Amino acid sequence: ACRKSTPAAPPKSTTDSARLMILLTSPYLPALDFFLAYTDTFKINKGPLGYPGMRQYVSVPSGIQYFYVYLSGTYAGISVSQPYDLKPGASYTLMNPTTHDNFGFQKFMQDDLSVPPDGYARVRVIQGATYGGPLDIFIHDGDTLAKGVSYNDVTAFLPVKAGSYTFDVRDSQSPYVFKTSLQATLEAGKNYTLLGKTIPVADTSRIVVGLDLINNN
Repeated sequence: ACRKSTPAAPPKSTTDSARLMILLTSPYLPALDFFLAYTDTFKINKGPLGYPGMRQYVSVPSGIQYFYVYLSGTYAGISVSQPYDLKPGASYTLMNPTTHDNFGFQKFMQDDLSVPPDGYARVRVIQGATYGGPLDIFIHDGDTLAKGVSYNDVTAFLPVKAGSYTFDVRDSQSPYVFKTSLQATLEAGKNYTLLGKTIPVADTSRIVVGLDLINNN
């Protein structure tokens, strides 16, 4: 008699890649190595990866994958993720490996890189700065892009008219505006991430918040 066999692992695509960006928003993390693994093992970073991480996508195998993170140059693992199904052609962002949650990472997300309306860009905010309270990210003398964004929060991509802007950060619970601002130009038809990050300073007891603009296209 014949019986139907059960596959040893879920099927995965071997013909197309996914895209992955890794953000390390704390300057106090050690250098790390990142791997994807299921039946095969793939090293994501070519050299030791530290602050501020990758600011562009790299190609990675699609299909069911686990993320393994090691102290660079060693097999001292600091985290292993739950399995993720990376879709061929899709784009993903991984942020801040940690040992403080069940899944091994602060954030892993699929990025919606839809085409913006004519004359507009699309912007999301990722709050990666280890500041004690929620933050507002806003255009100088203009609209607030994100209000009350706590550490590790991510907003949806929102349309913003293409042009040159100064982006500022303030404490949501006080009038305090951080001295660090970002001057940047948004091009029509592109998707961007405004990334809140911790800026390294000699006095590590201080928290200094800054912004980066990442082109997600």
